[in-house]
Amino acid sequence: MTLSAVLDHAIINVRDRLDRAQDTFGRLGFTLTPRGHHTLGSSNHLCMFDENYLELLGYESAAQRPELARQPLGLGGLVFKMRDAEESFQHLRRSGVEAEAPRAFQRPVALGETRGATMHEARFQTVHLAPGQVPYGRVFFCQHETPELVWQPQWQSHANGVTHIAAFILAADDVQEATQLYQAMFGADAFTECADGSRMLAAGKAWVHCLPAPRTLALFQQQERFPSLPCMAGLVFHTTSLELVRQACASGGIAVREENDALLVDGADALGVPLMFIARSYA
Repeated sequence: MTLSAVLDHAIINVRDRLDRAQDTFGRLGFTLTPRGHHTLGSSNHLCMFDENYLELLGYESAAQRPELARQPLGLGGLVFKMRDAEESFQHLRRSGVEAEAPRAFQRPVALGETRGATMHEARFQTVHLAPGQVPYGRVFFCQHETPELVWQPQWQSHANGVTHIAAFILAADDVQEATQLYQAMFGADAFTECADGSRMLAAGKAWVHCLPAPRTLALFQQQERFPSLPCMAGLVFHTTSLELVRQACASGGIAVREENDALLVDGADALGVPLMFIARSYA
């Protein structure tokens, strides 16, 4: 068995700021799902796209998810799709990648009009890499047992025209070293070597792009250095129209900057996560 490197979702850790996260990403032009509550104790809002999605993950009580309370705010999770949790777990072990045994959990989902909504149970299995494998965040695999409850058409249309996450950006001082883990999981030939010293992993409609730290700062036009490396550094979204992004952000009171053929939103305006919007192919 070979694991397929297809991005399932990216996670922004919002901790106890679920209300703020909901407001901020609404003002960025995203349609958010109603607040969901996992049986594990966490809560979330999702921005659903065609193949992947963004999760704003937090809690209503730190006592319910103390490990989330210890994690910093910002981009903190890179999640790949998987078809079979047990097979994926065994594959990781054979590949020398330390992983935790599969765990199952659920989240109630209300479908239909508010008054006549019918409750359903979305079911998932995940396989997490052991914490020591990824010092800069969480990397894991997710099996959707009820994908039809998650990818609902009413949640996939966004005022900003976003269709999917186009790139998940990692910053590193040593790109080769930072990508060894992903080579172990997906194969030594899984990456494309780039002229600027970065490496790109095709992940379905998205790319996982690991860049030298100075190149990452330049990509998002940032001035501040990263507090530690490697790190999960930012997100790139594909939109059908940059004008839709401009309009949505203007309506929401969020500043955007134009850089070549992309629009940038500072991390300070997006829960600490620099965002880029493009209407072209990322690669």
